[in-house]
Amino acid sequence: MAQREEQWRELTFDLLGGLNSLDNPADILQTPRQPQIGTLDPLTPVRMAQAQDVWAPSNRYDLSTRPGFSEVRSTAINAAGIITGMAHQGEIADRFILTVSIAAGSHQPYQDSANPPVVMGGGTNLTIGQDNLTTLLNFTDGTNPMTIILSRQRDLPQSINSSGTRADFTIAGTGLTSLKPAIGEIFGQRALYADVDFDGTVYFNRLYWSDIRDGNLITDTTTQFESFERRIADKIRALRLISDFCILGSRDYLSLLALSPAASKPFTPQDIPIGAGNGPVSHQGMVPAGQQRVAWAALSGIFSLEGHQGEVVK
Repeated sequence: MAQREEQWRELTFDLLGGLNSLDNPADILQTPRQPQIGTLDPLTPVRMAQAQDVWAPSNRYDLSTRPGFSEVRSTAINAAGIITGMAHQGEIADRFILTVSIAAGSHQPYQDSANPPVVMGGGTNLTIGQDNLTTLLNFTDGTNPMTIILSRQRDLPQSINSSGTRADFTIAGTGLTSLKPAIGEIFGQRALYADVDFDGTVYFNRLYWSDIRDGNLITDTTTQFESFERRIADKIRALRLISDFCILGSRDYLSLLALSPAASKPFTPQDIPIGAGNGPVSHQGMVPAGQQRVAWAALSGIFSLEGHQGEVVK
C-alpha cells in the first residue's frame, strides 16, 4: 500500500471539488453522478493526468506532442556582448538584425544568419554602452527600401539595404548637414525623428519629420518640426504607433499626433492629460500590444492607453 501511494500525487483546486494527478489515472474510475448523461459528481475530485511537452494545435481539443526544438544560436557573439536592439527587415528582406555592444570592443549590427550571428561591416560604429539602446526602422531613402538604425547616444544613423549592405545614413536638408536622432518612428509615410542632434546642437524636445517616403531628406528644416517645450525641461522619450495615431511621450506628458494632410503641417498634436511621473521613461520601455494598445513603464507604475477609448489606465 505504501508503495502505491508513492506513485501519485494530489493537487487541489477550487473547481469541481479539486484535481488529483496520478501517474496512471486511467486505473481509477470516475463515477458519474448522473450516469444517464455522464455528469461527474462535483464533490469528487477530478482525476487527470499531467502532461509535459504537449500542445493543442490550431483549434483542436486533443493534445499532441510538442515539436522538439534546440537552441538556434547556442554560441555567444562575445562574452561581453549585450544586445541593444533587434528587428526583422520584413518585406525588405528575410533577415533578422540585432545590434550588439561589446565592452572594450565595438557596437555594431549583426545578421542572425549563422552560429554565432555575423557582424555587418561598413558604416560607422555606434557608441559602446549597454544603455545605448537602438531603434530599427524599416523605411526608404527615397529610392531604396532599407532599415534605419538610430541610437540613444545620437550616433550617426546607419542603414542596411535589401542586400545586407551597411552604410552611414545621412539625414540632411536645407541648412542641415546631418541630423542624428535618438529615437524615431514611421508614420504617415514619413520618418519621425525625436530628441535630435542638429549639426551639433541638441533639441531634446523637438520632433522632426522627413519628406514623404524619403527618410534621409528634410527639405525645410525651419518648418518640418514640432516643438514640445514644456514648463519644465522634459525631453521626448518615446514614439509609438497606436491605431491611427502616433503617441509621443515624455516623463510627465503624453501627446497624440493625428494625420492632417489638408493642413499646412502633416500632423496635428493633441495632449492627453496625465499626472506627473505617469509618462514613459524610455522609448524601449513603451511597448505596443497589438494595434489598439500601448503600454509603458513610468516612474509611478505601469500604464497603458487604449486606442479606441483614449483613456490612460494604470
